[in-house]
Amino acid sequence: MHTLLVPYLGAVDRVSEDAHLHELLQTHAFPLIRRVVVARLAGLEQDVEDVCSEAHLELLLWLRRLKANPDLIKIDDFPAYTSAIAVVPDRAQHQDDPTRSDHDAGEPVPQLALQDLAGRGPR
Repeated sequence: MHTLLVPYLGAVDRVSEDAHLHELLQTHAFPLIRRVVVARLAGLEQDVEDVCSEAHLELLLWLRRLKANPDLIKIDDFPAYTSAIAVVPDRAQHQDDPTRSDHDAGEPVPQLALQDLAGRGPR
């Protein structure tokens, strides 16, 4: 497991867990998500906040799942994993793109794709 995740995953009480999660998100994840989204949505500044918020929520949900079940996925490279999640919500810029199929729009990235982008293949 990536060293940035260890304090959060090892926290035994709610106060400590929340403090580690806050540090992890505010210091490491959210700035990275913003950089990735801004780069992906160049010229679409009006969508940046919405897409960042979607990526924040997705990452938070994954971290909560991981805390509840540490064997769910092994994240060896937290920045790469975070970047992969930040790339997923770029569908906002393609909502009205007629070249994208309905299957593509709003479809979550498969877990294996996130794992590959995080530097970890399937188990």
